Amino acid sequence: MDEHLFVDEVLNDLPAGSLVLDAGCGGGSFNYGLFPHLRIVGVDIRRKNWNPGASSNVSFVLSDLVSFPLKDSVFDFVVCQYVLEHIGDFSGTIDNLVSSIKPGGRLYLSFPNSASFDDRFYRFAGFFAKYGMFKFRKRLEHVQKLDFQGVVREFYRRGLRLISFAEAPSGFSWMNDPRIVRFQKGFISTLSILKRAGIDLVSRSNYLMFFQKTGGSGLRLVFHVCRSCGRHITEEAKDKIWICPFCKVENLKL
Repeated sequence: MDEHLFVDEVLNDLPAGSLVLDAGCGGGSFNYGLFPHLRIVGVDIRRKNWNPGASSNVSFVLSDLVSFPLKDSVFDFVVCQYVLEHIGDFSGTIDNLVSSIKPGGRLYLSFPNSASFDDRFYRFAGFFAKYGMFKFRKRLEHVQKLDFQGVVREFYRRGLRLISFAEAPSGFSWMNDPRIVRFQKGFISTLSILKRAGIDLVSRSNYLMFFQKTGGSGLRLVFHVCRSCGRHITEEAKDKIWICPFCKVENLKL
């Protein structure tokens, strides 16, 4: 049986009364009404689109994710969908999220691949609107450039382990903006034609990740590799010339 990955799969299996954080929730990053057995807290810097419906098991906190006073180890599950790319204080946000998760608790994370055409085009469009169209008050949305290895490294060194992940194509849903939605269908049709011609600008546009908090850091650092025996050295050499502890050959510190 495949490991859980998608939000609904995890939420459906959580015991009644579990505490869930929807971090950077917007109007609600999932359908709260489908999970009346859970206690859900939504946190966002704006209340503009907040609409939990008739869900009495949901509360909202108006705050950013750094200054929000998350108590240590209280949440069973944290959902963070397409949020980290918008955050200025990346390390502070991750620290706060991780500390809020119970030992054994889990985290769902999704974010755009900064090397993808979708994310590059989105960032270009925002930059052009701000400076090319003189909308200087416009906020640039994707302030972080995220990649698979870098994100996993940050969470591993904070005591989380990757359980499952997926590489997701782009749906260009951000083009649902009323100002440009009329271009969406034709734009996607063009990308489809290009893909059939061998130019794929759609695949691997997003990453979905499911982590579990296990405790100690899972990140090990390798500082050097011996030029002779190829062994990995996990302590940084203090001098320019160092001796391999395994084969005793001299190496130059790179």
